[in-house]
Amino acid sequence: MGCTPVSVSFELITNDQLTKIAFGLDKTCNDDGSSGWAITFELDQRTTPTGTFAECLKLAVVVNDKNASKCEATARNGLDTNQTSYALGPAATAALDYKNGVGTLEQAQKQAQNVIAVRQDA
Repeated sequence: MGCTPVSVSFELITNDQLTKIAFGLDKTCNDDGSSGWAITFELDQRTTPTGTFAECLKLAVVVNDKNASKCEATARNGLDTNQTSYALGPAATAALDYKNGVGTLEQAQKQAQNVIAVRQDA
């Protein structure tokens, strides 16, 4: 079976309407039929629930091959509740920590990748 490229995006907004996560998932296909997955994790914030979102941070992350089946499931079925909670919680916190100089890029990228890893059904 050949490889078919996939590109999906999801938008998550916190209950207080102040933080938005734009989560992109892209599958690329290589000439040999193998594939790879990448995440785009964008954190946007605003000061009032009706204000305009401003981009705080955008990360590009290559997904670990062991999570390929979870990427497929996410692309096909959307983010599950674990993934949504993780994106808005630990992943957003790690991204803000990096932006504010109290965390590392590697920590932020790992937490963004963990959004895929916490999926329950793959």
